Amino acid sequence: MIYSLTVTNYLGDQMTFELANPWLNGLAITKITGLGAADADVNVTEIATGDGGKYNSSRVGTRNVVITFLPLLTDSQTVEDSRQLLYQYFHIKKQVTLHFSTDNREVEVVGYVEKNDPDIFSDEEDVQISVLCPDPYFYDMTDGGWTTVTFSGVNPLFEFPFENNSLTENLIEFGEIKKKQKETVTYEGDAEIGFIIRMHALGEVRMITIHNTDTRESMHIDTNRLKEIIGSEIKYGDDITINTIMGERSVTFLREGVETNILNALDKDADWFTLKSGDNHYAYVCAYGAEDLEFSIEFKTAFEGI
Repeated sequence: MIYSLTVTNYLGDQMTFELANPWLNGLAITKITGLGAADADVNVTEIATGDGGKYNSSRVGTRNVVITFLPLLTDSQTVEDSRQLLYQYFHIKKQVTLHFSTDNREVEVVGYVEKNDPDIFSDEEDVQISVLCPDPYFYDMTDGGWTTVTFSGVNPLFEFPFENNSLTENLIEFGEIKKKQKETVTYEGDAEIGFIIRMHALGEVRMITIHNTDTRESMHIDTNRLKEIIGSEIKYGDDITINTIMGERSVTFLREGVETNILNALDKDADWFTLKSGDNHYAYVCAYGAEDLEFSIEFKTAFEGI
């Protein structure tokens, strides 16, 4: 069950529409379409000499969310006031974020307003809003939306002191130091998705290779090439970030606040990793200095529908 829809426009203005309490802002949501899985384009080549065809490829298209509002007469505003309120939050051709609260999920999707069409001369004067979303997936926004899996580094923890009224047990944990070069990344989403790899150097590190041990996919950072780009070896305080998210793919190096594109340090046959639903097993190795490398993976959880 959907409890509410929160709309954030391109200016950062926000309004929540509670489906069970439309009198709160004078607008009742009577219908929403486009909340299931987006349509897929499946490409098949017909076989001239036989039945059926041969599968070539497939892709998920854009999402079209269409919301129908019914303006209401309230103590503080007329039907026209309620209708015109929608223009403040659904600006034509501008970006809008739709946040849905349901029984099981808190999810968001980002799109652009394609149509804001009121039927002024009808008895009910309803308004139809069409939002076109280039990214067709809904993203989990629980705990800020990002999940971090720490391989090597400090895993932040905190336990409230005296939570069981005991003064003798050690209950205050601020963090846990982890030193692992392989870890299981559990992904509970529906759709395959890229992620962000973060590496922080505590000393000199050479020749970094990252593996998906399930699929045998790998990425290798040639630190000899990296040295040619940045002018020195990796040293304490340096950060390397690999982004494998479709449309955002990049490899960057950060030293003393200066960010450098180091995509050329990545081997040309590198695989751009994705997470699949379930357990994903990743590992990293270094020719030198693996114990001086903090390593983590960050990702969002994507759902095909609400």
